[in-house]
Amino acid sequence: MSRTAPAIAGGRARSAAAVVFGSLLAACARPSSVAKIDPAERGLALASLPGSTEPGRELLVVGAFATSSDPKSRGCVECYEVPGLSRRFRVDEPEGLGQFGWAVAAVGDWNGDGADDVAVGAPDLDDKHNGGVVQVLSGRDGAVLTTIQSPRRGAQFGYSLCSLTRASERPGLLVGAPAHASHGNDDGAVFLIESGTNVIKDCITPTRPSETRRTRFGRALASVPAGQGGLATHVVIGSDIAGSVWIASVSDLHSLARAAGQSWSGFGASIAGLPALEAGGEVRFAVGDPHYGTVSILRLARMESAELLLSECAAETTGSADRFGHALALCDDVDGDRIEDLVVAAPGMRKVVPSAVGLPLSPTGTERARSAHTRLGRISIVSSRSGLVLEGFDSPEEDIWFGASVCRGLDLDGDGSSEHYVAAGDIGLGRVYVLSLKRKQILTRLDPCR
Repeated sequence: MSRTAPAIAGGRARSAAAVVFGSLLAACARPSSVAKIDPAERGLALASLPGSTEPGRELLVVGAFATSSDPKSRGCVECYEVPGLSRRFRVDEPEGLGQFGWAVAAVGDWNGDGADDVAVGAPDLDDKHNGGVVQVLSGRDGAVLTTIQSPRRGAQFGYSLCSLTRASERPGLLVGAPAHASHGNDDGAVFLIESGTNVIKDCITPTRPSETRRTRFGRALASVPAGQGGLATHVVIGSDIAGSVWIASVSDLHSLARAAGQSWSGFGASIAGLPALEAGGEVRFAVGDPHYGTVSILRLARMESAELLLSECAAETTGSADRFGHALALCDDVDGDRIEDLVVAAPGMRKVVPSAVGLPLSPTGTERARSAHTRLGRISIVSSRSGLVLEGFDSPEEDIWFGASVCRGLDLDGDGSSEHYVAAGDIGLGRVYVLSLKRKQILTRLDPCR
């Protein structure tokens, strides 16, 4: 399969507009029911946040937008204390919401009580209720601190979430609404929510209407740098249908530079901010395209001219790259270049298994070769400098969409390397694995929202 580097475009756009929300893992067409959502998107949403001022402790938040295969099933969010994975609280989907738990994100101390809190997206993909809602829950006990309502129906407000931490300001919240109507098209929007309130402070839409028809702008969101505790300098916004990402400075969210992959590809379905190669260096980020099985590493050379340059492109080459690039997360330096590397999930990765029974005979009387595909899922580590695939870890079980989402955690086993939470499974059968990349070992497994 031939692959092309993203085409680059730039420009400024001032937008006035309204509502709705981005995405975490998205389908190209708006799903009409939970049962029709792509299986790779039916796993669990994950976020980690500080659990206390003590070192070595954090909270793992798990969102499950449905707890069974019943279309009427409601979502839930559970919060676990790490280490130990004891459940701190569970919040079930309130009446009048849809797909509560589709996206989750740490938002810092929202209400000023000294504890970090969590945002939960309920994007109402069926458009049966309200166009989407985001709730901010207390990290102490799960109490609802804020409810933010979509300005319009059908916007999928809450599809994606990203905390925005800026100098001298409390963390705000970016909310993606990929089906929001602006410019007369369902091209999507991203909303900035003022910290501690339910006030929509700003609305960002893509560039010119002629370029953005049904782009799903806001499907994925990430801040750069994405390092733990770092202040954001830029925001990257994904749009998988248009095969594009936009990047903006946090000081001017309407000044958008655009990098485009292949039209109608999955480019922009997942995003991760990357560390600079040197102090004060260029802004870098990774963009996943699970449709073509690639991860592009891009750098912003000059915001003034909106010049985005493709650095490297990594493609899984050790097997059938089914949805490689579906989810991304940072990890510790693996290749020894003193730069954090990248975890790339391929939840649909398959292996070929020879069939054991019922093989027809060839004309010579010998068994004819026949094989079956077994879905495993795979986590790969990619160099954030060169884009090369360094190593990988296969799913511990078959047919579970291992890698539906990935989240970086603390060092829990004392080996000096951070662990990762890896979500797998399907509606009502989701599970979370605590994975040591250094040891290539599953430390424990969690079965949430049962």
